[in-house]
Amino acid sequence: MAAMLCDRFCQFFTDKLRRIVDTVATRLLTAPAFHRQPVDRHDPCLLDNLPGVTFDEVERLIRSMSTKSSPVDFMPTTMLKTTVGVMAPLIVRLANMSFSTGVFPSSLKQGRITPLLKKPGLDQSDMANYRPITNLSTMSKILERLVLRRLTV
Repeated sequence: MAAMLCDRFCQFFTDKLRRIVDTVATRLLTAPAFHRQPVDRHDPCLLDNLPGVTFDEVERLIRSMSTKSSPVDFMPTTMLKTTVGVMAPLIVRLANMSFSTGVFPSSLKQGRITPLLKKPGLDQSDMANYRPITNLSTMSKILERLVLRRLTV
């Protein structure tokens, strides 16, 4: 029963995304020529002009984080916090390499999607009454915050 429900959600959200892609593609085809610009998806956006990440910055960020972990974390956040002295230099290197190459690690793009009822009392058998919530890894959130700090300063 649970597997069937999981398959129904998967199919519903896949179909929904497919409809969105089709709608956007159609609108782009009918948009005036001056709105259309080619996009080269294989050219990484180099962020090497961003200031480098430091140990102190990563240490402060980790210590200020909630202890709540994500289901996709390879290490609980509480353990990350207690081993910050060991983990921070690795995260500094990861962030700086990501900035210089313009590549966000593929393994950190993974998330767990949980369907959540939009409002209490809605018909639970209607897939349209759910919205997908994606849980990302704590490491992904750390890299995202490091980039955001540099883009908003």
